[in-house]
This record gives sequence, C-alpha cells and structure tokens, in this order.
Amino acid sequence: MVDRGIVVGQAFDHAKSPARPPAPARGGAPRPPAQDEKIVALFVVAPRGQRFRGPAVTRALNDAGLQFGAMDIYHRYPRQDSAAEPVFSVANLVDPGTLDPATMDDFVTPGLSLFMRLPGPMAGVQALDDLVATARRLADNLDGELRDQTRSVLSRQTIEA
Repeated sequence: MVDRGIVVGQAFDHAKSPARPPAPARGGAPRPPAQDEKIVALFVVAPRGQRFRGPAVTRALNDAGLQFGAMDIYHRYPRQDSAAEPVFSVANLVDPGTLDPATMDDFVTPGLSLFMRLPGPMAGVQALDDLVATARRLADNLDGELRDQTRSVLSRQTIEA
C-alpha cells in the first residue's frame, strides 16, 4: 500500500474535518468503505485571517483540469471519463462541502479538501502523485498553504517519506 506520510489510518475521521465529503463511486453514489481501503486527504487553506473567493476558486479548479460533478463538488476522473469512479475529489472545507459553480460569485471559504480512496481507479503511486501535484497547483494559484491530515504544512520530506 502507498504510504508517503499522508495516508492516515484505515478511515478518515470526518467528525474532525470541517467538511464531510463522502467518496463518490461510479455514477456519483457514495460507496461504503472496504476493510482494506485507505483514505488520503490534503488541504489547501487560505492564509490566517483570509478566505478564498469563489471566482478565484472556480478558476483554479478549472485550470487544474477538475470537473464539477456528483455531490456538487469537483473531481479528477481517469481519462476525463466522468462516468468512471473519480481518482480524487475536491470539496469545500465548510459544511456541506459543496462547490456549486452557480453560487461561486458570492462564495468565500477558508479552504479546500482534496481526498481519495486507495485502491482506486488508477495505480496508487500515480494517483497520489496526481493528487499532490493538483493540491500544489491549487495552493499556488490561490496563494494558499498546502496541509496534511494533521493540518501541518505539507513538506517535501513528508511527501517523499
């Protein structure tokens, strides 16, 4: 199983996360967790005392090649096939986690949650590399900070471990 210091335990503790995004399955319906699954989550957060504005979030998500879809959040699909299970998803850090493009003009958020299940529709190392690269790109485009599941700044050493 892939472990680069950002996979934490068997299941993500949604009770400790401001947003509780369920992992979508084929056709957008949540699927129950399997015993051997790992949940990987990264966070892109605004600098202390600031918020990301909706239009900037929408631009950053679109520039990263993510697609709006099931559960009113954004997804990375294998081969851009929106009928397939997402490789990973991106949600608002604030409940209910939605990122509806129709409401983004007046939208503000303290951050975004990127999450995926392993195993998934893509090889684990490739999926993890894509998740980290996308999280970095979002953080750069939004002038945000990349954080791990403990909300610590995600360092190169953590990723390479």
